[in-house]
Amino acid sequence: MIKTLLTYLIVFIAVLLTANYLHQYILDINALQLRFNLRPLYLFFASFSILICVVFRVLLTVEKTKDQLGFIYLSTLVIKIFFFVLLFKTSILDLPDLSKKESFNLLIPIFVFLLVEVYFIAKILNYTKR
Repeated sequence: MIKTLLTYLIVFIAVLLTANYLHQYILDINALQLRFNLRPLYLFFASFSILICVVFRVLLTVEKTKDQLGFIYLSTLVIKIFFFVLLFKTSILDLPDLSKKESFNLLIPIFVFLLVEVYFIAKILNYTKR
């Protein structure tokens, strides 16, 4: 299990560094300015996704929760949205007239980490069927 958790950590850190750098680089070469900083967004979604994957890997060892992991995962998506709104309400969500460009750039970190998170969660859920 330690090997699996270390794999999660390495993959998420690699995705965090790569995606954040690439995103900022694309913004810079196109001379696009956002009214918010991307780094906290990437850190939030990377941290939350790592936490979810680790918790689910641990819950896999608990016999009572094995069959409920899919439903539990759906609730984590709502919890993630709640914490995102709570943490970024004043810095991003309260900005007047968020442009389409800014909205799109806000969604990129969400979907990058959602894809990686879903990959690992799918592996965990498939493991429960064995």
